[in-house]
Amino acid sequence: AGRQVRWDSDPSSALASVASFTPEGNSAATAYERYQKDAEGGWIWGNSITLDTTTNAALKEAVRARKHSAFAYSMEELPGYSGDQGPFSLDLDTDKPVVQPPRRYSPKEKEVIVAKTAELMKPGIVKEYVGPTMCAVNPVLAAKKDPQTGMWTDHRMAQDYRPVNQHTLSDRYGLHRPEEIFQRVGKAVIFSKLDLRQGFLQIPIKPEDQPKTAYWVGNKLMMYTRMPYGLKNASAKFQRVMDYELAKAGLDDISVAFIDDVLIWSETPEQHVRDVKRVLDALSACGLRAHPDKSIFGADVIEYLGHNLSPFGISPHQAKVAAIMALQPPKNVSELRTQLGFVNYYRCYVPNMSQTVVELNKLLKKDVPWSWGPAQQEAHDAIKAAFLREGMVLCRIDYSRPLILHTDFSNRGIGAVLGQLDDEGNEYMCACISRSLNKHEAQYSSYKGEMLAAVWAVKMFRHHLIGGPPFKLVTDHQPLTYLMSAEGLTGQYARFALVLQEYNFTIEHRPGIRHQNADTLSRNPRASSADNTGARLDEDLEHAAELGPAPREALATVQAACVVLRYRP
Repeated sequence: AGRQVRWDSDPSSALASVASFTPEGNSAATAYERYQKDAEGGWIWGNSITLDTTTNAALKEAVRARKHSAFAYSMEELPGYSGDQGPFSLDLDTDKPVVQPPRRYSPKEKEVIVAKTAELMKPGIVKEYVGPTMCAVNPVLAAKKDPQTGMWTDHRMAQDYRPVNQHTLSDRYGLHRPEEIFQRVGKAVIFSKLDLRQGFLQIPIKPEDQPKTAYWVGNKLMMYTRMPYGLKNASAKFQRVMDYELAKAGLDDISVAFIDDVLIWSETPEQHVRDVKRVLDALSACGLRAHPDKSIFGADVIEYLGHNLSPFGISPHQAKVAAIMALQPPKNVSELRTQLGFVNYYRCYVPNMSQTVVELNKLLKKDVPWSWGPAQQEAHDAIKAAFLREGMVLCRIDYSRPLILHTDFSNRGIGAVLGQLDDEGNEYMCACISRSLNKHEAQYSSYKGEMLAAVWAVKMFRHHLIGGPPFKLVTDHQPLTYLMSAEGLTGQYARFALVLQEYNFTIEHRPGIRHQNADTLSRNPRASSADNTGARLDEDLEHAAELGPAPREALATVQAACVVLRYRP
């Protein structure tokens, strides 16, 4: 009771899309309306309704006491990372020079490049290089918002490191998936967020690798002593540093970093004061500094990776909703693909999104001529309408409760719904997935197809199901209930049973009339038939070329797999 989300009638009117609520469920001022900038430090106080006078004062005292040790107010105040992970190394697969000839620039562009280089030279982040030319690239300029006016009148200088990146040995250290981060938050009621100032430029580069970062300024070469943006392995290096330092300090259960954005969460305000202290001290100890103007402390609703996090769940950030509302009909396949990619990031908020966009997906198929008609416009409008519905919020899975997995097979696709019961015994949806069938799977018998759906769904949701309380596998195909007790299984059926035997579950038959959730997904599946789980039968592997780019498809498929969707129409 009391767990609800308020949407403004005009999504572009304000960022305050999420209302905060007291523990009793009484409405309070929206969280963003309670944000307050600290006049001395520059950071934002979230003023969570969970903070009483004592804990609020303690949090402010803790942050202010670390003003000079944990924050940097200019690049000159960045001491540089000094932790165990060491400096950045730039390993190339060639000893041959990688050199671009100097590019011509307009007088205004030259002025900006010289000025930006001078800014970087002052704190020693860039210096002149004199020696054998190993690498040389050109700077590029892009528009940047002026932090004072908010107008796009400033400039950002980067380097065109594409030639260097082509010869760089890959560091495959991965980034955290947003949905995994949201699951780690657990039962948190209060949040803080840090943004590290000029994050990459806080990581030193090995002296012997610094010449490989050289870029032209006129007829001179300048090189970086700190890790610049644009290098192939820069994100992997920074993520490794952050993961290591937070884990070393024992903070990875209450904080996480997505590159240079650090999220801190706690289950009580008192604990949050201690957690914020520990995170700030850990980063300070290894030479990392936060940007005060981009840091928020003690909020009950906070924006992170394009989503609003609150004690009651997750909702799309209002600025992102406004961007979706402002989408104009695409003029070609490229624009449509871009729009669908943006919308798909938030598809976990919209049940049956794959059905909503089916007419749009048809235009992405090979050899289909571009034709934007009433059906496509209706689908485009339906996407916008879906994000204006009231009451949609993503809640976190409670792993102390059993899960319910509904699966279904039809001649069009397979679908699955992961559900859970609330305190009142009402079932709500945790996640939903679907995919189309390839031409071979479309010929399966009902029994064989239902087994395919069950095995595929269990493997897709493995990270939720394995090791937890016994879950219930619900199917509308009664013969499947005998799969795990049948004797003498051979071939494909034996392999299916072997996959399922590591899970602790019971099978329940539910007639189709009462099995509409997974049934709807299987009859309105995602356009892709890609299967990244290995559930497809062995003899079908020879048709693997039909799967397409599996990693990309798998990422889109499991977008909702780590969050709970509770929808109140």
